[in-house]
Order: sequence, then C-alpha cells, then structure tokens
Amino acid sequence: MKKVFALLFAFTLVITLGACGRDDELEVLYDGYALVHGHYVGVVNIEVDEDGIITDIMLDEYYLPYNWAKVSADHAEEDDVLHVVQRGNDVYYAKYIMIGDKLFTGTVAAAGSYVDYTAEGVDDFYAWIDDEENANWYVHQIQDENFFLANADGTESDYERVDANSNEAMTKSESNYWRFGALGWLGNVEETIAAFVGMALTEEVTMVRDDEGTDATNLWTVNDAVTGATWSDFPDYYEVIQRAYDNVTE
Repeated sequence: MKKVFALLFAFTLVITLGACGRDDELEVLYDGYALVHGHYVGVVNIEVDEDGIITDIMLDEYYLPYNWAKVSADHAEEDDVLHVVQRGNDVYYAKYIMIGDKLFTGTVAAAGSYVDYTAEGVDDFYAWIDDEENANWYVHQIQDENFFLANADGTESDYERVDANSNEAMTKSESNYWRFGALGWLGNVEETIAAFVGMALTEEVTMVRDDEGTDATNLWTVNDAVTGATWSDFPDYYEVIQRAYDNVTE
C-alpha cells in the first residue's frame, strides 16, 4: 500500500486547483512543501505502509530568488539593482524578477541582508512561499524554466544571474551546494531521512540538539534517539516531512 495515500491526495488537490480556476494541468509534484533554512523551498515525497509507518522519504530543496536573483557588482550603480550585505560581503540583486505570470519588485529588507520581493497579491514573498499551494506553483514554474531577471515592464533583463549553485541547477541535490565536511548537505539529508523512517508521525516530536560540540558534530536527538544529523535547521526539515506525512495519511 505504499504511496496509496499520496496518490489519493494528489488526485484530490489537482481537482481542487482546477475548480479554483488554476491551471488544469498543474499536477502535484511532492507530498509536502515548506520554507526551510530561511531562503529555500523544502520538498518531500514520503511513503508509508498501511499502519502509517514511514518506509521511505525523498527530501530536496529548490532555490529561491535569494540565490538566483543575484547579479554582478558591475551593475551596482544601476537604478534597478539593489545592494545588501551578507556575511560582510556586498551582494547585488535584480530589483525586478518574473516568476510565471507574476512580476515581482524587490526592496531591501530592514536588516539590510536580503531583498524582499512583492507582487500583486503577494505582500511578503517568503511568507507567501511557505504556503503549500504557492510553493507547488513556484516549483512548477522553476521546472518549466518560467522565471528570469526582468525589467520594470516585465520583459527579460540583460543582466546575467551570477549565483554559482543555482546556475548549475535549481535544486540542492543537483547542484554543488555544501559538498564538503564530514556530512555536507547530502549526508545530512540521509541522516535526517534515517531519523524518521520507521516512525509514525501521529504525535508531537521532541527535538534537541547537543550544544557541546561544533556545528559539524552537534547531533540532533529525536524522541531520545540520537540521529546522525548536524545541520542547524533540522526542525525545518522535520516540518516539511510532517506536512508530507499529514497530507498522505489524512
């Protein structure tokens, strides 16, 4: 009975989206979505057995404009380029970007470290993208390569994207993101999956991180079981796994 719940949920959501006037061909790609690690869309497909026990998980992350809207410092003086400081480095972003049929306009956030994009009906991009239906729409646009740096009128800009990872691929699994250290991104994905396979996420989960080591050795504990995962935002990844679990079992 693996994936039976997921398939039923996908069929239901496709009907719902069509009834709301959305694209009838928009199909569900993943069982769960959530904003993770501040500036990425986490996606999960999950398999459960007839008893609600998790048997397998697929976890990935899609890049958001935080990465792919960066432009060269050569354009620093242009009116449609925004300057922020990230970890002590000057970083430049396109003020206008297109995603699907939406033209987004950027403003420097109060902290001065990132650009917040807004569009008609979207007051806060990063809050908006944490909604599963919106994230599903976003992922489809990315997969269809229906996004680009824009001019104020919505036409494609001459600026080039300069972020190395999102230029290589728009998912962390396919790009070169954090491929160093004892675990890196791929190792933490594997350890996080291992932490939840065999569980039924029907009750509240307790997560605690050992704070006596370094960022590379501080292990997370889930319900008193020590995992092999070290990444700082482990609870974010649990959140998208929990969303996926709830979607396929409700």
